[in-house]
This record gives sequence, structure tokens and C-alpha cells, in this order.
Amino acid sequence: AALAALPDDHPAWDAAAHYMGAMCANLVLLVAPERIVLSGGVMQRAMLFPKVRKAMQANLNGYIQLPAVLDPGVDNFIVPSAHGNKAGMVGAMTLAVEALKRKRGEASGGASGAAPSSQRRGSKLPWLLGSPEGAASWPPAASVALAAAAGTLGLVLGRMLR
Repeated sequence: AALAALPDDHPAWDAAAHYMGAMCANLVLLVAPERIVLSGGVMQRAMLFPKVRKAMQANLNGYIQLPAVLDPGVDNFIVPSAHGNKAGMVGAMTLAVEALKRKRGEASGGASGAAPSSQRRGSKLPWLLGSPEGAASWPPAASVALAAAAGTLGLVLGRMLR
């Protein structure tokens, strides 16, 4: 409730954008996502998206020179969830369905369910963490870790703004 009362020009939003931009830069460097989807109560402020994008670019400091993370491509790289505040639940259900498919041998990523070592599901960035072969739980574990990191960031920001 306290966050909802803050005006868009409050300095707390700059701090929030700074930390979320750092998180996005780390995601780019660690897991090479094709897109970063942000959701939750804090991200209901549409004015945060441009600030988060700029903060990510500042953190990357030109290290990654791909159209997706540069202007104007970044506008389609860090985006709001189509599921709004239900994104966490939809993501959890998606992970559960994928885990069930893998257990049944119906993995969506080909015969083994693992992406090639050089690329992941059409990503324009190469694998930065090494080959996922033999690590059948890698995509869900990474997704859960990223969701946990984002959730923790939300808690920190929420407490910081109290």
C-alpha cells in the first residue's frame, strides 16, 4: 500500500530501477535469455520499464553488443508479463508441466530435452555456463533460481521503501 502511494517521480523508483537493472544485467551475463519478463506489484508502474532498461544498459557498460540489449531493441527485451500479477503462478505451473513432461519422456526440447551446447532455444547469445547435456533439470532449476532472485529483490525493495 505504501508503494502505491508514492508518486512516479519519487527517488525510491530510481533505486528500484537501479537494482532491477543490475539484476537484468546479471541475468544477461549468466543465462543469456532471449527476453526478460518482469511482473509483480512494483512493476505495475509502467514508468519503471524504461528506467530498468537504462539501468541494465549502464550495468552492462557496452560489454554485450547485441541488438536485443541495445537501443531500440531493449524495448522488446525487458517487457511486462502478459499475465500481470498472475505471472508467478503461471510460471510455477509451466515449470510443473515441463517437469511432468520430462518425467514422462515428452520433453519439449527434442529427444533429450536439452538444448545444444552452443545455443539454447534459439537464443542469440551462446551458453555462458557450459553445456547442459546430462543436466536434465537445468532449465527448471535455473528458472526457479531466477524467480527466487526476483522474488528476493521484490522483498528487499519492499522493505527498503517502508
